[in-house]
Amino acid sequence: MTHLPKYISPLILGFAGFFLLSSCAPAQTNIPQPKSAFPQSITLLEGKSAKIAESSRVVQFDKLISDSRCPVNAVCVWAGDAVLALSVFTPETQESVQLLELHTYDLGGKNQASAYGYQFKILELTPKGTRPATVTLEVSSALGAKL
Repeated sequence: MTHLPKYISPLILGFAGFFLLSSCAPAQTNIPQPKSAFPQSITLLEGKSAKIAESSRVVQFDKLISDSRCPVNAVCVWAGDAVLALSVFTPETQESVQLLELHTYDLGGKNQASAYGYQFKILELTPKGTRPATVTLEVSSALGAKL
């Protein structure tokens, strides 16, 4: 029978102890993460406002500034562009209003804008000539935090 060198026995015992202890580690539990309300979809009539989720801020569809989009049931060479004005503010302190202009046509990123850490993008705008105009916006948190 061969004898192992003196340093091998403690080494084997150390590895065995490590594997035994590591196998007894507590099981990880799935901790539910809080659900974010973003991105949020908001539909507004012209002149109306709605509260932004998880915030005291409000977004308002002020007016349709211009609309060169192709009318319904018409054949057009270019789809056109509509420009609308939005206001973002806190109702209690209306002096801190941020005005935004959004386009339906992506002219170098002008179809989205930011205010107070939120990103606003047009998802849908009622067809040209429809009154009152109705817009559906996607609102997302640009900072990933509750503001």
